[in-house]
Amino acid sequence: NKMTHQLIKPYIFYHSHCQDGILATAVMLNHFKKQTNIIDPQVIAYNHGDPIDVKQLKISRSFTKNRDRVFIEVYFLDILPSTDIVRGVANAGCKIYIMDHHKSAIPTIKEIVETKKDIVVRSINQETGEYENNSSIVKIPRYTNIENHFAMRLSGCGIAWKYCTARTTAGTTGTIGTALRTTAAGTTARVLPNPL
Repeated sequence: NKMTHQLIKPYIFYHSHCQDGILATAVMLNHFKKQTNIIDPQVIAYNHGDPIDVKQLKISRSFTKNRDRVFIEVYFLDILPSTDIVRGVANAGCKIYIMDHHKSAIPTIKEIVETKKDIVVRSINQETGEYENNSSIVKIPRYTNIENHFAMRLSGCGIAWKYCTARTTAGTTGTIGTALRTTAAGTTARVLPNPL
């Protein structure tokens, strides 16, 4: 009964009724299409104030009939829910990717993503047993399962593009310029050449 693969099922929450959110979703779907360990991506139009039922995300790490392990990843594209919602998803064990550029997301990012405390680390001189003067600060993150890709200088689509191209092996990047994708809302989005 040996497990053969670790699969990832992504849930994409994108800014509903927004071209930037739709394009960011198209970029991510195109990226997932090239990955062999991605199964059944879920695309959800999301507006500020909408609830997210953590149980509905099928958070529990499940197995396929072939005993492949399935991990849940949640992507927030061009939008970020409230602190409580993000905390609930993070506490459920999902890997979360934040790709937003709106100023309204900053308070949540500060509370959820940034460090909970700094610890000063000082070396001890092995000969004297005294503390050395060289000290460094180690930042302890609130959650280790959240990746923050917030960037006010980019669009949501630009952040998604940058994320995907950084993870594409050198020499196989290609262009997403002519890709057409259909989102869950039924909107067809044409992704233009490198939006950066």
